This record gives sequence, C-alpha cells and structure tokens, in this order.
Amino acid sequence: MGSLASKVRDFEVAEQNKKYIEAISKFNRLTQSGKIKWERRHPPEHLTKGSDYTMVDFYGTNYQGQNLGLYLYKVRAIDPQTGQLYGAEKIKLALFDKIWNESWLFPDVSGIDDLYHSVKYQVADVDGFIDSVLSVND
Repeated sequence: MGSLASKVRDFEVAEQNKKYIEAISKFNRLTQSGKIKWERRHPPEHLTKGSDYTMVDFYGTNYQGQNLGLYLYKVRAIDPQTGQLYGAEKIKLALFDKIWNESWLFPDVSGIDDLYHSVKYQVADVDGFIDSVLSVND
C-alpha cells in the first residue's frame, strides 16, 4: 500500500489530467467546427535534432494568444524480447513561445490522437475536396 502522501499526489495528478483532457477535447471541438485553424509548419529546429526519432508532421496554431504545436514523430527503439529494431509513432501537443520554442509539453492523456486526426483532416481540406468532387457532373 502507498503512503497517504503518495495517494494524495496520485489524486492531484488525476485531477490535473482530467483538466488537460477537457482542454484537449475542447481544442478538438473547436478544430472540427473551424473556430481553430491549424497549418502545417516546418517543425522548430530543436525538434529535428534527435537521433532516436524522426519528425513526420508538425502543425501549429495560435489560440487566445498562445502558440500550440501538435506533432507526430517516429521513435526508433529495440524490442527487448527480440532485439529487433522497430519504429513507434508518438503524437505530442505542446505550448510554444512567440518564436516557436517549446515551453511546455502536455502529458500523454487521451484525446491527443483524436485532435491530431481532426487537425490533419482540416489541413487537408477533406470536406472541401469531397464537396468539389460531388459537385462535378459526370
């Protein structure tokens, strides 16, 4: 059994994570409704320097005066059971300063993957393309 202090800390972390999940869910709703517009950007240089990962996508927006970045990268790792090299994809959401230096990284909580897919959908203008295809007479 954990100590009382440990249980309190776990409770506080869970409560904080709940707030992050709510915020990410709101970002997703605002993205889907078009109230937050994202753009594909070149990732900040400091995010491209790692040797154990490869940056795949980087999207940015400014919401209420704060830069947000959402990015997908592939991590190279070795499976401890097989010794095989593999790549795992990770999605991160972070706050960035005015010159796009990462200032804070959201913890890995639910909803970030959904936000990423909504952002990709928006930036690719899937709705616009489908509407265009359907409006053309054969």
